[in-house]
Amino acid sequence: MRKIVQAGAIPFRHRDGDLEILMITSRSSGEWIVPKGMIDAGLTPQQAAEQEAEEEAGVRGLIRELIGYVETSKARIAVFPLEVKAELDVYLEKGLRRRRWFPAKEAAEKARDHDLGALIRHLRRTVRLQNPPAG
Repeated sequence: MRKIVQAGAIPFRHRDGDLEILMITSRSSGEWIVPKGMIDAGLTPQQAAEQEAEEEAGVRGLIRELIGYVETSKARIAVFPLEVKAELDVYLEKGLRRRRWFPAKEAAEKARDHDLGALIRHLRRTVRLQNPPAG
């Protein structure tokens, strides 16, 4: 069986010297995941990841370079970090999912997929290297 290709975003922000990840609940299982979905015709994977972040999690921000892939039984998901600049009060899937900020270490542990947890840990390490603490 050929896997479908999707795009996803790991929404993140800096808070009190740590990295936080915004996770949402799966509509089917209620488990903590990140926004992801099909790549609509005419969109790049990055644009699709931005769109999913806005529709499913109600966030907009700065999309970064591809960080890796999450492999599921049905899909191969290209994952992009998204530095959150705005949280929306009204968005497409509000009421269908919960959203919550987690410290990156906790988010990696809560991630349903092992690959996603690994990508969150990698993001935590690389963002920390790019943004050394002041002082």
